[in-house]
Amino acid sequence: MLFILQFLLISESDYLMKLLVTGASGNIGTVLKSRLQENDIPFIGVDITNQNSNNNNFFQLDITNENELQEKKSVFDNIDTLVHLASKIDTGSDVTNKGIQSIDVNIKGTLNLLEHLPSLKNILFTSTYMVYGIPKQNPITENYVVEPHTVYGASKIITEKYLQVYAAKRGIDVTIFRYMGIYGLMSHYASQAIHIFIKLIADGKNPIIYGNGLQRRNHLFIDDAIDAILIWLNNKNPGIFNIGGKDSPTNLDLISMISKKMNKKIQPIFKESQQHDFVSDITLADTILHFQPKTGIDDGLSNTIKKFLEQKHS
Repeated sequence: MLFILQFLLISESDYLMKLLVTGASGNIGTVLKSRLQENDIPFIGVDITNQNSNNNNFFQLDITNENELQEKKSVFDNIDTLVHLASKIDTGSDVTNKGIQSIDVNIKGTLNLLEHLPSLKNILFTSTYMVYGIPKQNPITENYVVEPHTVYGASKIITEKYLQVYAAKRGIDVTIFRYMGIYGLMSHYASQAIHIFIKLIADGKNPIIYGNGLQRRNHLFIDDAIDAILIWLNNKNPGIFNIGGKDSPTNLDLISMISKKMNKKIQPIFKESQQHDFVSDITLADTILHFQPKTGIDDGLSNTIKKFLEQKHS
């Protein structure tokens, strides 16, 4: 309710056809689109996939394709705010195949897009906690050294750096969200740990735990991820911000909670592996953006399991 009240303070003319959302059919974009529509915030959405949308302001578009961008020049000329979600997610370390696709979309696509937005004033780029690599301390602040261990993380930090240089030269404000792993949409993020656990436990299979299972992460529920974007649209404060969840459960905690909620008796399979905690410090997001995650892990898991079961039986 707070967010709706905040947005009522902003006139529709402030947003009228000036907001561009890339990746509008993707994981975060699917939910963001609905929330923008709920708050009567006009936007133009683009995505490489065709979502069969009835929205006349949605365009199927490959941002790595110069010709396709040029064809939409008239659409982009008045855009002054960009929420850049478009991304190729590949969390592995392989530099071939999908790794190269990550570089192509995350870096080349971003460069192409910016050259076709002459009126741009504000950029929100969604990055990832993976830019930090393997932390040697927790919680991690935004000032922690960036040493990505995946092609995806490397492509994100390169894009971050380019955006900062580009924005400084053009007088554009840039905001970077370093999201923790997002859960809550079973149709997306198939490799997210919580979703893997839910699917395995639902099938009565024992999930694999790498290490001792005591590693902690402040997983981020999808609704909180969207709230952060909506707050930013209201204030557009520049900077780099960690965006993480309210709680930091261990993997053993997650398996125990999911098993109980699904009435399953599960014993995880342990495999020896070097694992680590990863808890992002979200103090800066709270102080500057006034963002605080609302969804605790218990409610988040219940919501995610409900969605999973609804999809499974539909």
